[in-house]
Amino acid sequence: MLAGFLVKHPCELRADFQRVYGLNLDDMGESYTYRHAADLAVMLPRDSLVFLAEHPELEWSDRDYFLWSIEYSLRVLKWQNTKDGQKGNNQPRPIPTPADTARIRAKVDNTDLNYIAEQLGIDL
Repeated sequence: MLAGFLVKHPCELRADFQRVYGLNLDDMGESYTYRHAADLAVMLPRDSLVFLAEHPELEWSDRDYFLWSIEYSLRVLKWQNTKDGQKGNNQPRPIPTPADTARIRAKVDNTDLNYIAEQLGIDL
């Protein structure tokens, strides 16, 4: 994991080591061993910058997701007692979660803009 974090999220790893452990990442191999750094990287807390970069859905805690579910359920219950709800029209949509946003961002990041421009006949 340490090597992967160093390649994919070096700034986040540096900030986490400083914030969580009070260690300068540049001292790895001198003040502390690579193995020690690897152990620390694996044990970074759930809200660390590295894990949020790897897993954006972790931006919300379990409690946040539970509250999100309650909020949406209450809106649906209220909607069901309206004329629209009785007809099945205009059902409320849930607030996008960090997981939803991450999925959309991944789709956008994986979109081939050159292909789209070619299909639309646009020069980039």
